[in-house]
Amino acid sequence: YIAKICSENQQNIGDPKKVLYKILIATGIIACIVLVSNFSTALFIVVIMFFMMYLGRIPFTQLMGIGAVGVGLAVVMGFIIIKQPQIFPRGETWQKRVVSFVPSLAPYASGYNPDTDYAPIDNYQVTQAKIAIAEGGVLGKMPGNSTQRYKLSQAYCDFIYAIIIEEMGWAGAIILVLAYFWLIWQSLNVAKKMQHVFDELVVLGLMFMMVAQAFLHMGVVVNILPATGQTLPVVSSGGSSLFITCMEFGIVLGMSQYAESLTDTPKKSTSVEKNN
Repeated sequence: YIAKICSENQQNIGDPKKVLYKILIATGIIACIVLVSNFSTALFIVVIMFFMMYLGRIPFTQLMGIGAVGVGLAVVMGFIIIKQPQIFPRGETWQKRVVSFVPSLAPYASGYNPDTDYAPIDNYQVTQAKIAIAEGGVLGKMPGNSTQRYKLSQAYCDFIYAIIIEEMGWAGAIILVLAYFWLIWQSLNVAKKMQHVFDELVVLGLMFMMVAQAFLHMGVVVNILPATGQTLPVVSSGGSSLFITCMEFGIVLGMSQYAESLTDTPKKSTSVEKNN
């Protein structure tokens, strides 16, 4: 949707009514619906929106304004999670994850008792992931020999990267990271073949969404980011997520094949309707 709006209005990209407001309203509605049950995914949708608008040449001043508003909303959201988590169905879970990642916030959290509560709290998953990483070493225990998979309740999806490190070591972990970087490189090569702005934005947007989710997952596992429920694309267990990921690959490959058939066509900034 964002690619369509940006590609159709390249000559009026700085007009908020024709571009910016349409994107913000649609994305805001979707993010608010998702926010009720999944904060990290809602935030991820907003990040994708910001990246797509940057690629679509939205003026820098407008992007800075959106960024400032986003930071303000994030601060307000953080305050609500710390002080009034019961507002959201999973608010208390979010509160525990935030306090676990930033223990200094524990005294300000609602329901915190300094005589009985100690930070970090609710840190079981992250702790078990760290143990898996430590036991992996350089070459790991070899495939199938993980012991932490029996202790991590989400070892097959949310913390699969920790199990990969335990079984394949840091060598396997680095190879997997390089594989995602290779995916970025290939997506850039595919984008160069595109004859239309819409196609470029779709290819780069889909690949960014996939790779960004992968690095978010890895960041959680190695504890440089607070715990979320993001899976590792293509690797984590899951039928519907794998199906959608395959659709994304199919779209990119289909566009690449289409672009190769139009190599003699001069590059134009047209809408998706004209592209078809």
